[in-house]
Amino acid sequence: MASVAQLMFDEFGQPFIVMRDQEKQKRLTGLEAVKSHILAARAVANTLRTSFGPRGLDKMLVKFDEGLNNAIS
Repeated sequence: MASVAQLMFDEFGQPFIVMRDQEKQKRLTGLEAVKSHILAARAVANTLRTSFGPRGLDKMLVKFDEGLNNAIS
């Protein structure tokens, strides 16, 4: 299977992702883009939902450039 993206590093060692075949990709606009953003927000909310309450589970948010960024409990 061909890779859609490739991880590369700049001259300072910071990682960035190069997306391939962008001319073949469809760009979302208008209502389609809004629906896509709502679905993405719901996915994040469902992930964080288990962090709340008396039986909440800890989640780790990691940034590549700074290491451990935040722990949500």
